[in-house]
Amino acid sequence: KELQEYTICDAKERLDLTLSREKSGLDSAFTVLQYEEELLRQEILNVDYTYHQYAFLTKLIKALGGGYFSETIPITKEAS
Repeated sequence: KELQEYTICDAKERLDLTLSREKSGLDSAFTVLQYEEELLRQEILNVDYTYHQYAFLTKLIKALGGGYFSETIPITKEAS
């Protein structure tokens, strides 16, 4: 999870740098679109990972007989 958040942050920084370079005339709009696409791809991947974690936990709880209730589902180390 931390690695994915780092990857998203890195993609945002690259996009910001490319936007600055485009305003200065050093990069083209095509390059900006490539980095926007990369950022969106990483964000979608993050949502996909989170979905699969919830789906796995739901299947695990059902397999163990259900009855588990908690205000927060312990997906990350901080929540457990």
